[in-house]
This record gives sequence, C-alpha cells and structure tokens, in this order.
Amino acid sequence: MKITDLKGKRITVFGLGLNGGGVDTVRFLVGAGAQVIATDIKTRETLARSLEQLADLKGVTYVLGQHRHEDFAHVDMVIKTPGAPWNSKQVQIAHDHGVPVYVDASLFFLLNKQPVIGVTGSKGKTTTTMMIAHFLRSAKRDVVLVGVHQTPVLGTLHEITKGSVPVFELSSWRLAALDRIKKSPRIAVVTNILTDHADYYKTPAAYEKDKRAITAHQKKGDALILNADDPTLAAWAQKTTADVIWYSTKQIPQGHAFFVKNGIVYERVDGKTIELYPLASAAVEGAHNHANLLAATAAARAAGVAVFVLRSAVATFAGVPHRGELVATVDGVRYVNDTAATIPDAAIASMRACTTPVVLIAGGSDKRLQFNAFAQAVLHDAKAAVFLAGTATDKMCAALKKADPAYTPIVVESMADAVRWARAHATEGDTVLLAPGAASFGMFANEFVRGDAFRTAVRALGS
Repeated sequence: MKITDLKGKRITVFGLGLNGGGVDTVRFLVGAGAQVIATDIKTRETLARSLEQLADLKGVTYVLGQHRHEDFAHVDMVIKTPGAPWNSKQVQIAHDHGVPVYVDASLFFLLNKQPVIGVTGSKGKTTTTMMIAHFLRSAKRDVVLVGVHQTPVLGTLHEITKGSVPVFELSSWRLAALDRIKKSPRIAVVTNILTDHADYYKTPAAYEKDKRAITAHQKKGDALILNADDPTLAAWAQKTTADVIWYSTKQIPQGHAFFVKNGIVYERVDGKTIELYPLASAAVEGAHNHANLLAATAAARAAGVAVFVLRSAVATFAGVPHRGELVATVDGVRYVNDTAATIPDAAIASMRACTTPVVLIAGGSDKRLQFNAFAQAVLHDAKAAVFLAGTATDKMCAALKKADPAYTPIVVESMADAVRWARAHATEGDTVLLAPGAASFGMFANEFVRGDAFRTAVRALGS
C-alpha cells in the first residue's frame, strides 16, 4: 500500500477522542486526499479541543454524539481508535460489509517501508523507547519516534526517508491490530508482562496474546529482545523464529545476552564477552530504569550502534518527562513526577527506587486491579501518603485498612490539595513522589494532564 492509494477513498475515523490520536489520523488522511468522516459518541462540546485543532481542514464530515450505520457499511476503510474493542457493533458492521478495519499503527506498518524497532511491555516501554532513540541519535542515525506520549503515528510517515529508523512504542491494542495484518517489527523489545488493563481484557492470557503479536510475524534474522528476569517471557523464546537476545540486571549463563556483573554491563555474543560500560556511569537511577537501560542497549547493539558510542551516550540520557521526573527541590524536599506509574507494580517500583524517605501521592480510577501488595508497600516504603479521590483509591484504602486496621487514609479532591498536604508532612531530605498506581480518568483527562497538574502545584509552592 502507498499513501497515494488513499486519494479519493471514503474513510471513517472511528473515535476522534481527546488525546490527539484521532486528530493526527484525520489530518493525515485529509493530506492524503481521502474523503474523511470523523465519528465519535462524544458530543461536539466535549470534543471542542480536538475540533479546534482541525478547524483549518476543509471537507471533513463530523458525526458526533452518535455513530451511523452507513459510516461503517458504505465506506472504503475504517480506522478505529486503538482502545475500541474489536467486537464492537461498529467494527462488526464494517466486517459484515467487507470493509477493512485498521488502527493508526497497522496503517503505519502497511505504508512505512523502513525497518522498525518496536517496544512493548506493561511498564518501561516509553523510557526504553526514548533511550533507544537517544543511543541511535548519538550514533548519528536519523531517528523518527512514533507513538510516544501523544506524538503522532501516521503524521510521522512524512518524516521517514530511506535510512530513517522508526522507533515505535506499541501498546497491546496497537499490537492486536498488527497481528491482523501479520506484521511485526524487525527488532522487537519486550520489557515485562504485568497485570494491566483488566478493565479491557477478560483474562491475563488475552492480554499476553496481544502483547505477543510483537514477535508473532517476525522472521529468522529479526531480533526479539526479552527481559530474562520476567518469568512470563521465558516461554516466548520457544515460540518465535526470530533471534532471541536476553537482558538481565543479573548474570545470564548462556546465549546472546546483556547482563550486569560486578557493576559492569556486558554483552555476550558468539561465545565472546564484551565489556560495555559501568552501570554507575548511567545518568538514570533505580533498578527498573537500569533494566530499561539494558533493554535499550540490546536494541541499539542489534541496530549496529558501536560500543564507544554507548559508553558516552549512557551518561547523557537524563530521563523522560512524567517518568521519575524531578520537578523541583523546595526547602530541601525533592518533588518527583512519576504519573506514568499507572498500575500497582509500577508504583511499588517507583517507591523502592527512591533512596530518601517518601511522602507518596497516589490514587485515581480503577482498571480492575488488585492493591494488596501496593498497600503493603505503602506501609513499608512510604513515610506518609495522601490519595487523590477515585474508584481505585477506594480499593487502595480498603486494602490499607485490611493490612493495618489502625491506618487512616487521607483522601483529597485535587492535586493542589495533595501537594500542599505532602509538603506539610515532608521534611528536608524527603521525596514527595507522585506514583499513582492507578489510571487518571475522572479527575484528569489522562496521566500527562495529571503530571502537568503536579508540576503546576509544585511550582506554586515556591511562588
């Protein structure tokens, strides 16, 4: 498929949304000469921000507050928002009428002609993706980031030329779409498989199946980079035709692997062991970030980055916004934004990565996850904690009361209130840590808006 093939086609964008993906898709399709119908069950008033971003485009038909049968039955193509279920009524209408259904990622893979480095995992995929891009850019490679934060997917196609390296952060929803077109990245990285999106997937096996699509259609000579410290991923190596590369923060006894021994990161390949760099030279801190660093190192080496480039580049990657981001130090207290810790496991890892006493800000909306281990971590690893109101917060508080009947959770109604409470309970040398362990919906549009609210509240402390 070529971009010129889209000219004149009637294409329905199923889910305009508020996070930028639908806006990017509409803009790309209009630029390709397609006749675009943008439909969303949300109202025009709710979607005002997205519509404003498209105000300069001509010829788009907006169907808002409803979905019409004809917009799925009598078009040439449907591009659905990644999170919309494949068994939805609208997708079924399209299938019944022989209309192909894609998401932005699957259309990208059909149109892009350059080998892709793809990164997935329950947690760590954004940081790993950004690290890979940093290493490649340090090697003077032309990198195009795709799908990171709210950056475009289809809109990046015009940036890709011969020799470009697309580095694509892939969610389980986008991978499910790739499986349907039988495409996988040339180099695939999997950081971990943890419990997540239980509000969407009926079983952990269904979630893992979609994640596994990142390697399902790889070929011999492609690279599959797996976290050897994640027990779920061990079985993946038995079901792929790609060349498996392992990484671990411990020592790995055999195979092509990246590992740590006596504080040094090594690569073992073809029976030879190569010293890469001291782990202490890395700018990022914490065991979870060190694991991400190894994953990114493995991907960079698979893409041909030289050892001497890595040795200098590891010291200059300072981290990713909203992921362990130091916002400010006020009166000797560090304020760290880890809003992307949207599941209990990630919040636990974030607390344990801190080397100073933690005053935790957590809570939010529920994804049908369990919080018993999170409650134990709060009691053990947090000096104090305050919770943002939400459905997950209710479960967190219940788990805390069960673990310690004497515990009295503090729940507030705004980020500003949470930051003020945390400041009052922190002393010099402490870390106020936003690590919610839950989704943002309800109080915030998304986790990035939540992180921005934290930044704003923290900066107000010094004014």
